[in-house]
Amino acid sequence: DHGMGVVIGETSDIGDNVTIYHMATLGGISPSINSEKQREIKRHPTLQDNVVIGSNAAYELTTGARNVFIGANSANSDVITGNENVAVGNGTLQTITSDSYNVAIGSAVAINISGGSLSNIAIGYQTMQGGNYSVTNQDNVAIGINALRYASGSSYNVVIGQALFAQDQTSTQVVAIGYRALSGATSTAATTAVG
Repeated sequence: DHGMGVVIGETSDIGDNVTIYHMATLGGISPSINSEKQREIKRHPTLQDNVVIGSNAAYELTTGARNVFIGANSANSDVITGNENVAVGNGTLQTITSDSYNVAIGSAVAINISGGSLSNIAIGYQTMQGGNYSVTNQDNVAIGINALRYASGSSYNVVIGQALFAQDQTSTQVVAIGYRALSGATSTAATTAVG
């Protein structure tokens, strides 16, 4: 069912119990750059077991992720080796490496998280977006526009609303709820801000 419009690259590897919906592309990595040198190397995704690829998805990843659901219009790129991540929406969980047990729902959510982020929940727009930083966030809940944006090394935070966003965010054990709560704060610990 729903097999129309699926593109599977020549060097793709697909595991067991994989579902690929219509209009999905398992594409290569920059096929127009040094294309002659790419002929004899692996250049398409590896999907491990129990993966669901949503419609209109376009992927440029080099290693699959086990037990991952990737929603419609998600655009994941680069190397993904994490386990049991859930990504639903446009531009969720982009450029992740070695990250596991994360849930990202929305647009531009949890982008550029790399280095072993674990057990985070990010819902909204530009939520827990790593920017250009190497992000190793753990056990955070971030809900809302810009919530916990630019987080890098943050853990055990609950952030709801446009709150707790600053460059090089390394906060721990913080509860921030409301508009611009703890905006600009870095290296904050054991703090509650509401309003």
